[in-house]
Order: sequence, then C-alpha cells, then structure tokens
Amino acid sequence: MRKLADWQVLQPVLKTQREILQEVLLCAARYDVWMTLEELAHKTRYPEASISAQLRHLRKAQHGGFEVEKRRRLWAETMRPSAHEKVWEYQMRYGRWDTVQQRKAIH
Repeated sequence: MRKLADWQVLQPVLKTQREILQEVLLCAARYDVWMTLEELAHKTRYPEASISAQLRHLRKAQHGGFEVEKRRRLWAETMRPSAHEKVWEYQMRYGRWDTVQQRKAIH
C-alpha cells in the first residue's frame, strides 16, 4: 500500500463546479423547488452561462445521466423589462437513467 506524505493528507478536497451544482440541485429537489439560472448563480457564485453548460453535462451518461427538467417561470417574465426575455427554471431528479434505451422506452 502506498504511503501518503503529510502534505497530501492535509490537502483539502476541492469540489468541481459540476459537483457543487449537483449538490445544490439535489438539495432543492428534496423540497420540490425549481431554480432559475439567476438563483443558481447567486447560490453557487458561478456565472449563468457556466451553470447552463454544467446542466447539459449533468444530463450526459458519463457525468451521472441525471434527469434535468426545464420549464418557464411565467410570473417572473412579467417583471422583466423586455417582453421577449424568457425565464427558465430547472429541477434535477434523484433518479438517474441507467441506459439510453431505458430513457427512450419511457418517452
């Protein structure tokens, strides 16, 4: 067995942006809460564009294959200065898709 140096043992384990986003979304899912990109950015302190990219990654099999749902938050759109600006909210489910075939069988 390989012995670790003292500095290796004391090194903090830093989580990736994807792991942090995953934890926030799973915590929100426990309470059936939907979150916008703006809310996720506020909670994680990452930019909205970066969060959007990580949401796409979380859907991929190699990154967990999570089911990330998306819907419009209509009441928030009425508060925007532009009528063309859409507000989307996201929710991630606990269950993961085992295979692509399983996903296609349901839809």
